[in-house]
Amino acid sequence: MTPAERAKQFQPFSALRGLEEALLEKEREIAEKKELTEDMAEKLNSALQNLSEGKKISVLFFNDGSIERIAGEVTKIEKIQKRMTIENRIIAFNDLMEIEDNVY
Repeated sequence: MTPAERAKQFQPFSALRGLEEALLEKEREIAEKKELTEDMAEKLNSALQNLSEGKKISVLFFNDGSIERIAGEVTKIEKIQKRMTIENRIIAFNDLMEIEDNVY
């Protein structure tokens, strides 16, 4: 038996494909979307009014059961659809929790 054939015997085997990914997804902590306080909502509204394409910002937002932070350049603002694009990620205004300017 060649060394390569012998090594194949000891490679990991997964009888249940996708089980590991499903368990990791189940482990993920799910956060609930919190209501903004009046002060937070005013601050967020003010930041949205001053937002422009090309501006570098950091945002905290709710995404599919978790809270994420992303930093980058605003590439697109769609006021009618109420969303923006940062680093190829589309973020709805309703999911925003915080916007920070002058990140870089």
